[in-house]
Parts: sequence; C-alpha cells; structure tokens
Amino acid sequence: MNETGDHLAKDWDAKATLVYVPIDDIRPSPKNARKLDITLEKLSNPEGIEDPAMREEAEYINDLALTIRDHGQLQPGLGYRVGTGLIELMAGERRWWACQLAGLDEMQVMVYPEKPSGNATRHLIENVHRRNLTASAMLRGLLNILDEREAAGSPILSGVELQETVRIPKTQAYRWWSVITGPADLRDAVLRDQVPNITIAEQLTKLHGHERKQRIETQDFEDMMPQRRSAARTAQTHVEPEPAPKRKKGRPPSHVNMGRAHSGEVVKTLVSRIDPEGDYSRIDWSDFNQAGKVWRNLLNRLHDEQQ
Repeated sequence: MNETGDHLAKDWDAKATLVYVPIDDIRPSPKNARKLDITLEKLSNPEGIEDPAMREEAEYINDLALTIRDHGQLQPGLGYRVGTGLIELMAGERRWWACQLAGLDEMQVMVYPEKPSGNATRHLIENVHRRNLTASAMLRGLLNILDEREAAGSPILSGVELQETVRIPKTQAYRWWSVITGPADLRDAVLRDQVPNITIAEQLTKLHGHERKQRIETQDFEDMMPQRRSAARTAQTHVEPEPAPKRKKGRPPSHVNMGRAHSGEVVKTLVSRIDPEGDYSRIDWSDFNQAGKVWRNLLNRLHDEQQ
C-alpha cells in the first residue's frame, strides 16, 4: 500500500468501537458519492421506480434486508459522532436502509469519537471496489477527495497522485484528471448525468467550447463510444489481406517485432503519448542507447501490467 493508504488505514482503524445505534440517531453522509435518492416508500415498491439504476439499488437493498432479517446484520456500518447522540455514516447507507426494511430498531456501527481524516477517500474507495459507480457519482467523489486533501494542506496535483490515492487503474486516473482539470462546463455536465461515462467525457475535453456544448445538448456521442471508434479506425485502415505465407519450420514467433526508429524524436513522441505523466526530462533522445533503453523499459512495464 502507498504512503497515503498506510496513513488512512491506521487512521480508520484507530479508536473505533462497535456500538448498537438507534436507527433514528443515524444519518447518511451528505458527501457520499452515490447520493441515494431513496425513501422507504420507494423501497417498498422497487418495480415502481422509473430510473433503472435506482431501481437496481432498491432491489439490492431489499435483498440485503431479507438477509438481515434471516441472519442478522453480518457487517457493521462505519461512522463518527457529529453531535449529541448523532452518528454520521461513512460507509453503510444501504445497510441502514436495509435494517429499517428488516424492522430493526438499532444498527451495528463502528463509531469514531470524531471525524477521521481521509473520510472522502474512504467513501469513494468503499464504493468503487464494491459496485460500479455512475460517472457523476465517481466525479463527485473525486472532487470531494480533492477538497479534503487541499483543506489538509496536501493537495493532489497530478493524475499519478490521484491514482495512488484512490487506487484505480492508471488509465482511468489520467482520464478523470483530464476531466477534473478540464472545462468547468464539462464537469457540470458529468455531475448532471449528461455524459454517460469517462471515455466520452475525456473525448469531450478535446473539443472546443461550442462543439462540446452542442454534443452534450444533443447527446451526440456515437463516434465517441469505444466500440464505434474502434470500428471506425478499422474501416479507415482496412486493406485486403495478403495470402497467408507458408508456415516455416521451427518454433513459432514468441514476440512481436516492433520495427526500427531512425530518429530519437520518434521514440520520444511514442513514449510521451503512451506515458504522458512520465518524467523523461533527463533523457538525451539523440543518444540511441538512451532512447532504446527507455523504449525497452516502457515495453517491459506495459507487458507486466497486462499479465
């Protein structure tokens, strides 16, 4: 675990005690990335919920309520005291709703005497690594983390730091960073659920204001979908295949020949596009030995990440 993760883990584990808290003395955190817009009335009739994502949440909570009713609460929530007798949940909002559906008067909660640092990070990690978040929920959680870290005097300044903090794949972290540091109108559109996913959001950062606004208003994202873009590239580069050569005797190839570059600038361009966050300021790209070593190291790292 990285230094940030070690610090948070120690903070989360310290001084928390298991308490049976009256249901009415618990409130979900308003900073929860998921923003569950739910009521007991809606939960009692999930089929009547029009929003598919919210209907799925309601069905999940109903299933959880049956488990709690039959076997008890198997996992406590996590919260901290915010006032006389009140507990704010850092994790466990769905368990709180499920306990109410199951008819319980109390809920088990691991309670801190005060709000621990890294609360926003805990919220997001708890959600990301359990169930898929919408783009709006993910962005909301990331913005909460940035605010929290800035207030603590240790702001996140790059996609690398974001990835190390939230522990999501590096490519995703870079994409989210491009949205977070990109146009404000795009962030607002993602938060309003007008942009369906991070792949499209990243593509929108590359458009000028008027075109971006028009695309969002008309929901014209067809050519930005991953499968659409892949199909378009295939169509543009399609050529009739040559007849397959006769198979040579001996062992089959064990690797792909990447060809040769006759200019260090070509290698520099490839490396900077594949690893935009890498620090290669000390590399003399005119030195083919240095350029070749950087390229081989990058390929080996990419190969290791795919294993």
